[in-house]
Amino acid sequence: MATVPRSAEAERHDPLLQELLGRIAAYNPNLDADAIRTAFDYACDPHVGQVRKSGEPCVVHPCAVAEICAELKLDSATITAALLHDTVEDTEAELDDVRTRFGEDVALLVDGVTKLTRISFASREQAQVENYRKMIVAMAHDLRVVLIKLADRLHNMRTISALGKQKQVQTARETLEIYAPLAHRLGIHSIKWELEDLAFACCFRLGIAPIVRMLCNRSASLISRTLTSLAIATSILRIVAACWASFESNSSRSSLVTPSTIAPTSAPKSATRFSSVSDVSSTASCRSAPASVTSSRPRSARIMATPSGCAM
Repeated sequence: MATVPRSAEAERHDPLLQELLGRIAAYNPNLDADAIRTAFDYACDPHVGQVRKSGEPCVVHPCAVAEICAELKLDSATITAALLHDTVEDTEAELDDVRTRFGEDVALLVDGVTKLTRISFASREQAQVENYRKMIVAMAHDLRVVLIKLADRLHNMRTISALGKQKQVQTARETLEIYAPLAHRLGIHSIKWELEDLAFACCFRLGIAPIVRMLCNRSASLISRTLTSLAIATSILRIVAACWASFESNSSRSSLVTPSTIAPTSAPKSATRFSSVSDVSSTASCRSAPASVTSSRPRSARIMATPSGCAM
């Protein structure tokens, strides 16, 4: 790919390029930085002196579209085409020149995104239908075309306040009817939701204010309830921590008491001391003898029958 010396316009907007390169390098370590830089410089030169209705330089828009494509983690060819998508449509640049400099793949993407502005139509509606047909045919060949178109429409919706009221409503309705459903079908819900929110705010200005107030009130209430729950949970955790510390302290204190430190319990003074096993058995038999049997015998017989060591 031929390298072109950087112009003063490209140098002036170099911070935009560095930010874009940083976003791409975060997910693509095999970034072709030279191709991105060449496409950025090529986009800057034809837009010298041009500004958008918002007052920004025209090169800001393709850079923003390329950044949205980088958020979707698209390949280098798609981001290159995003940087160049306005050059053929809004400047004197030719598609053949883009094909020569950046290759057939990038040229097909740029051609698929470019509107038919150089052809005259009988009405605005006819031109719009032809542009849709061209985009759908290009999308059938390469799905990346519609991804660039969605990024392009998203940035246009973010800066739609610079347009007139009627143009805002037209663009917003087109977004709700075509681009938001496309994003939904492709599963790009972040773009779909933002497109719907921005378009709804343009189409229904009177109805958006009460909804915003209601959402703000709900958000404040939800935040308040969340903080209250966190405070309660913190108090419970502190109580549990204190109980656990007390339990560990008692456990460590009881583990210090050993069997050797416990004094043996002295026997009662009234306990009978026996000299032998026979004395124990004699005493037990003496105490267990029924009173009715011993009392019915004469005293002399009772004395003879009494075991030794027992006094009746």
